[in-house]
Amino acid sequence: MPLAGPRNIAIPSVDQIDSFVEFQRLYMDAQGWLIPHTKNRIAGELAIRINSLGCKGDELQPEVPVVMYLGDSTMIGVGPGSWTQEVNIPRCQALNAAVEGSNMRRLGQRLRCLRERIKPVGLVVYAGWNNLIYSKRETSYWHEALREYEGDYVLAFCNLATNLRPECRYWGYPPLSPRTVRINDVPEGYFDFWSPRLPTQENIDAILDGVARYNDFLADFCLRRGHILIDFYHTFLPESFAAMTRDFSDVCHFRSSMYHRVGASVHTAIAEPILRKLFGIPPLPRVPLLNPVSQSGYKEPHR
Repeated sequence: MPLAGPRNIAIPSVDQIDSFVEFQRLYMDAQGWLIPHTKNRIAGELAIRINSLGCKGDELQPEVPVVMYLGDSTMIGVGPGSWTQEVNIPRCQALNAAVEGSNMRRLGQRLRCLRERIKPVGLVVYAGWNNLIYSKRETSYWHEALREYEGDYVLAFCNLATNLRPECRYWGYPPLSPRTVRINDVPEGYFDFWSPRLPTQENIDAILDGVARYNDFLADFCLRRGHILIDFYHTFLPESFAAMTRDFSDVCHFRSSMYHRVGASVHTAIAEPILRKLFGIPPLPRVPLLNPVSQSGYKEPHR
């Protein structure tokens, strides 16, 4: 990942940015990595800051333990914020190493590069959407890719959250018609399905099937490998059709109003294990669920 000198860009008005792709070019290079030492302002407000590691956020403080967060656009956050900033673990600092559009292998490359420069005490991974939609979906690939994230730190994986309720298999996608990708007049702001994909029954079923299959795989993987599983799926599943546009801006991205809740969920899962590691206290024994909930019936073979 290339380094660069200070890069400060000021855009007088958001109207001067024609598309999100054009906005991304202000802080991402031609290979899709974040450009270090970048600070962008739009209409006088901070839009995004990239530190010297090429990660979103401020510079790390020396000698303070680091909890690294690795993921794609569902983690990096909107504007200068993200839900990783809401995970406040005492005596630790967060490093948001997410990169938009990254699949599992690319994130593994990202992790290897960063581990040459820092030694995290914890790693939280929220990955998978770009594999389900655009890349490899074989469980053998998932298994080998996720093994690359293992190391001498507390490791936690978040399963995939979506605003699609299981009933969408039978009732469709109530916020949108099958031929409508986006609406702009919901109270929370615009709502998109997954442009340019339409909310057809075929696409809805494909997403629900993929999420269920990956989440079941991930639960089994974490159980066998002894890693922490953070259950985003059940925690943030909308309670009704009416709530489907409230917490998500599309099928997978949390609205910024959700960052505090998401951060609190992650904090509950990882704070104690990380503090135990910092202070040399043996971890608590892990007790597996007697009847784990399966979304798809998938079971990873013993390895």
